[in-house]
Amino acid sequence: MFLACKNHKQHMKLKRTNLTGHSKQIEATMNCTQTIECARGFEPGACASLFPEESSKLFKAAEIHGYCGISRGGKDGVYNILKESKKRDIRGDRKLFAVYERLREQRGASLPEGGIPIKVVAHVPSGERLVGVFYPKDQRIVLLGLGDYDGKILV
Repeated sequence: MFLACKNHKQHMKLKRTNLTGHSKQIEATMNCTQTIECARGFEPGACASLFPEESSKLFKAAEIHGYCGISRGGKDGVYNILKESKKRDIRGDRKLFAVYERLREQRGASLPEGGIPIKVVAHVPSGERLVGVFYPKDQRIVLLGLGDYDGKILV
């Protein structure tokens, strides 16, 4: 198990650029108390040996950004897997949801009900995604495995 942030409160200096191209430093305090763990049967080392660069980006995105809710596109983080949506084309998410269901059946037998199916998104050209479940009550993310938008379980 590891914390989504190195510290619960992490003080950051960010650089913000406005529309005119001028940049200034702003300070922000990030509160992050989410924990991330892997389900029994899922070995992150297997991801790293098969997909070293991709898995590194995905785990880093989960650590840095944590749970973000519903994806608006273009940003790294942990997002809901949408089973259906009236606003967006989610064909890839439907197949990823099937991956989630199969992984949940294989590795998530001991996990409690009531979690939200999630995917970890990073700019990985090949489209691999970490798949798991988020429990909002205790701010816990449990990773089940690695899948893709074609509906394949990779690890």
